[in-house]
Amino acid sequence: MSDQNNSPERPEQGPEGTRQSPTVEGPMTAIVEFEVPADDMSMDEWLTLWGPRGDDARDFEPETCAYEAMVSVEDPTRVLAYERYTTGDAGLAFHMQRPSHAEIARALGDSGVNMKRTFISKFVDLPGYGWWSRPERQSVFANEGALVIFLGMNFAGDAARDAFIEISGGHADYCREAEPETLVYSGGLSVADQAYGVDVEADLVFVMACTDLAAMEQHRDDPRHLALGEPMAKAGCMPDIAFTKTYRTTAKGYLWK
Repeated sequence: MSDQNNSPERPEQGPEGTRQSPTVEGPMTAIVEFEVPADDMSMDEWLTLWGPRGDDARDFEPETCAYEAMVSVEDPTRVLAYERYTTGDAGLAFHMQRPSHAEIARALGDSGVNMKRTFISKFVDLPGYGWWSRPERQSVFANEGALVIFLGMNFAGDAARDAFIEISGGHADYCREAEPETLVYSGGLSVADQAYGVDVEADLVFVMACTDLAAMEQHRDDPRHLALGEPMAKAGCMPDIAFTKTYRTTAKGYLWK
């Protein structure tokens, strides 16, 4: 996670040097989107500059189970850092203390690119809900061109949220067997983090990755998927969509390892 000024953030400290937000100890995801002004630097140039940071995370950060640069489908000047840590904030802290993190910050600063942070979210895993990787497909997924969608969802209350998780979680079990081209199908509960300026914009963030558009459309059009509306409506757990964001992987970093 980085700030708007191309440098690692310094978490704010409390009166005894502690972070102001509750510490996440289990698996979590952080996503941070930046705008890379085309007049300052092309996206290809930015990705080339950033690439070694992804290699370092893959090779020297065992708790960073995903670290991928993704380019927005809606706006090609925006890039998302997709980060997953098996040990939560401890993994994030280790990641930010790596020498390569300071090196990429210096390189971006020296390049003169005026990056602006445009979105940030942090969410903790839901145990047993879907899947974050398909190691049976390949041990490290660092392919270019996979599509990844993030859906921020709000619910009328905890009961509605829990009902949605139960219904969609059952559907995830079906998708895992029926859709081998669906690479990731999971999500997490949003948490705030004052130190990094993270607010909660959605109760739950759902994440799905597919090999390509055809695989995503196959999932969307599956009769079992289309039929989910009825039990969700009956349970009163239809979500309000807070945000929808779609990105394409770049092979700079990895979707899992």
